[in-house]
Amino acid sequence: MQGRTRKILIGTILIILLLISGITLMMIYEICPPKGPWMAPPWCENYAEIPRISSGEVTNAGFWVSVPSISRSDEEIRLVIEGRSPTVMVPIGEYAWKTSVPAVGQERLSYYYTSSAGRSRTFERQIRVPDHVTYDSVPGWSEEPFTPSFPQGFLAGIHMQDTWGKNYNFMMFEDTRKNIESTFDRLEQIGLTEVVVYDFYDAHWVNQPNKYAFDRVIPRVYQDPPEDWVTSTEWEIVPGTFWDDHRDEAMSQADLNRIAHAAHARNLRAVWSMNFAFTSIGTYIGADSIWEASSADFAALFEVERTPGWIDDYFTKYEALMLNRADALNEAGFDVMIITPGWHNPNFSPEEELANLRMKQMIARVKERFNGDVAVVIDLAGFLEADGLREDWSTYDYYTEADSVIIKIYSIRTGLETLAEFRGTMRPDAYEITDPSVEEMKALIDPVFDLIEEEAKRKGVDISIAFGVSAFKDAAITDAMTVFAMDPTMAIEDTFNQRYGLPDPDYAHQADAYEAWWQAAEGRERIVRMMAMGYSWDDAVNERSPARLDLGSTIRNRPAEGVMQKWALAVR
Repeated sequence: MQGRTRKILIGTILIILLLISGITLMMIYEICPPKGPWMAPPWCENYAEIPRISSGEVTNAGFWVSVPSISRSDEEIRLVIEGRSPTVMVPIGEYAWKTSVPAVGQERLSYYYTSSAGRSRTFERQIRVPDHVTYDSVPGWSEEPFTPSFPQGFLAGIHMQDTWGKNYNFMMFEDTRKNIESTFDRLEQIGLTEVVVYDFYDAHWVNQPNKYAFDRVIPRVYQDPPEDWVTSTEWEIVPGTFWDDHRDEAMSQADLNRIAHAAHARNLRAVWSMNFAFTSIGTYIGADSIWEASSADFAALFEVERTPGWIDDYFTKYEALMLNRADALNEAGFDVMIITPGWHNPNFSPEEELANLRMKQMIARVKERFNGDVAVVIDLAGFLEADGLREDWSTYDYYTEADSVIIKIYSIRTGLETLAEFRGTMRPDAYEITDPSVEEMKALIDPVFDLIEEEAKRKGVDISIAFGVSAFKDAAITDAMTVFAMDPTMAIEDTFNQRYGLPDPDYAHQADAYEAWWQAAEGRERIVRMMAMGYSWDDAVNERSPARLDLGSTIRNRPAEGVMQKWALAVR
């Protein structure tokens, strides 16, 4: 009897293991059962999909439009839908207006906007989603064109979210590959000329077990480094894999080919960038505070002094990767290659002269190999040659030999802190502003751009600005911005609950901040490109994710997207 029970138990366990293995394989390879009355597995559902509305079902259709500056205080913007009476819209500040009208499912609407300066172009829209808001832009009226002043050849672009592959919304079953063409369709409609995508590579110890399981240069859990990692050269650069942290992986040649083809088919320049990691985010999953645990390792990574041997070894390995990627990008047909690593860009103090030389050599060699433009990303405070930095930026001039120079500014406050610490030109009351207007935010950005322009002229370079603003109250200027960008859930729990309470999205503030960025850039000689950061791969950026991506910096399907479109179409 016991033997029979044991056999039944073993058989049951084997069946359960087979079922688990089968489901796991189905999930990995996205194998779906035939459609039927049964529920589909989560990976067979399109998480980018939003609720649909049936034909004839009654709903409301929202309209939000970004317009050029209106000089008349009594101005009225009207929505004119073909076959209906005009609807007077409600102003949201000086640059945006909104309204909502009755509609029915699957109804096709042809409409335009009017002002005292004439009418807009005609828009077309089909009602496919209940209570959905569309975000339009008017890049000029029929009797009053919008012609902002920018240098000839000025470009407007987008940095996609720095993620690739599965689980990009932390829902486990998404895949960025599913959304390449649909996302690029949207970027073309916005009027953009460039799209930046992010690849992923890691530093791993050589000849160590569990190579792809949390074994980067600072392994906190599974193993100790063989020697002091600060001076050790026993590491190699490997492609990122999904299994390392269940997110973010290296792009295959097929991925690169498809991205470049999809971009060019939509009149977009394809731009490659890369995140390089010495530590694994997967290591910190389950930590009481991801922020505190990772910060300790980041300090070890960035605050140490480098030896000439380590720097030479680093550049030898990194340059080899860049030349390898140049070949792959040439095959795919990419237009621009950003060679500065994102995420972990090492500190080279006190050997800045050696690092500057090696950077120049790498730029020259990549230029010889790559068919397109070679770009670098530089630090804002470093470019201004501020005091008190980890590195002596007065030694660096390698960026003058690149085809494009990019400065990333993650919030208005980021720029203000640079000025406050190193130049003393920040407005004293800057952090006291709440519900800032476009004009107030522009006044804060202007001195930052003034200094960038001054330094760019002195050094003989043109500057591309990559910028972003999260979507909660006062995000552009609050001191929680940097913390939120690193760890949203921590910021909500520790920072916002103490100061503001759990925040709700504030998409109007995000749109106003985008308006301020663009207005501050207008009329400058050396700012030649504006790029929004963090554009999501789908519309499903909401509270379903524990990371509260609805508060993040993406402008997709938000009012700020209309602002970006207005300026991009005007300068194209």
